[in-house]
Amino acid sequence: TEQTTPQMLKSILQQSPPNQSSGGTRPCGYVFQRGDIAWNCRTCQTDATCVLCDACFRNSDHEGHEVFFHRTTPGGCCDC
Repeated sequence: TEQTTPQMLKSILQQSPPNQSSGGTRPCGYVFQRGDIAWNCRTCQTDATCVLCDACFRNSDHEGHEVFFHRTTPGGCCDC
């Protein structure tokens, strides 16, 4: 049977392995608000658009990595 997009997304999220940053079973999915801090880790990122919210960055190990941060505009989400 065919699934709707929300059903597919729910199924994928339920099957995804625990993420490294929070130890949970799903990405945090935090949607950035104006002025939030978004972290980039050039060592870990899979492409130049990958960012982590402050909580996920602080709960993961980036010691010795090439990291930087910036303030966000509304929209976009954590890629933990």
